[in-house]
Amino acid sequence: MTLLQFASVLATVVLLLIVLAMATGHLVVVI
Repeated sequence: MTLLQFASVLATVVLLLIVLAMATGHLVVVI
């Protein structure tokens, strides 16, 4: 795996974590 591919995967994972955190935060706020 090249450094560029690693960075791309890392960015995708971080983005998913941010979306998940936002969704969880909204759920907590709603509840």
